[in-house]
Amino acid sequence: MALDNMTRSLCNKMVDDYSALIAPINMAKSAVKNAKTQLQTLLNNMVFSVDLDVITTAVDNLQSAAAEAYPSDSLADMAALKGMLDNCDYLEDAKPISSILGTTLGVFEVINGLVNAIVVPEFLAADIGDGINNTMSGIGIPGGNSLTDIFKKADKLIDCLSAICGAGDPTYITVATEYAEELDNLYDSMNIVSNPLSSNYGQFDYDAIYTNAGMTSQNILQVNTALDGVGTTGTDALTSIDASVSRAKDLFKGGFF
Repeated sequence: MALDNMTRSLCNKMVDDYSALIAPINMAKSAVKNAKTQLQTLLNNMVFSVDLDVITTAVDNLQSAAAEAYPSDSLADMAALKGMLDNCDYLEDAKPISSILGTTLGVFEVINGLVNAIVVPEFLAADIGDGINNTMSGIGIPGGNSLTDIFKKADKLIDCLSAICGAGDPTYITVATEYAEELDNLYDSMNIVSNPLSSNYGQFDYDAIYTNAGMTSQNILQVNTALDGVGTTGTDALTSIDASVSRAKDLFKGGFF
């Protein structure tokens, strides 16, 4: 059945949308591939810690030290912020909200320094993995694009071109096939899970890296514990900064600043 005008117009829109949609993936491809190679090489040759306690202790110490580096929503921190804005000439024209948000880069520099200072081998892998995860989630990418979401959306676009547009005009099937081949190559080269039925769909495939490295279940647990610990530290920092911003907004409305 031939396509009606509206359907064809929308099909053409999807054809045009594809390149712009996957542009952030292409932008990040080299970084993810390089990190994948570094992680694989590291794990292939790693001498793992003797037990999990070494990693959990390091995670606890990391999170405790990191918490001292980021702002909170406590009234004491709000008073400290007001004192800095009132008494520091450099900040005399600064606003409370922008000042808090401006601490984000410095906070993560502190966290990176703390992670790099940990003399536990699994944290070398965690540092690389956290960089991969941040790239996949959109941190550090202009516009904050989630590559995982983009992979999934690109699959949907291709499915629509093939199943709906292609049903009325086979040329769309040709285009969809070309797009699918390109996306499959990105999935493969960047080591991304491409199976929609997997709980890790669209995410970096750590299981493949671990299998290639011949890691035991205990090795995997230790690396994942370190990786989760580093990731949680960053999440906690962002959560605290967001809470600090919300508190400052409320106090600003009340005339505190």
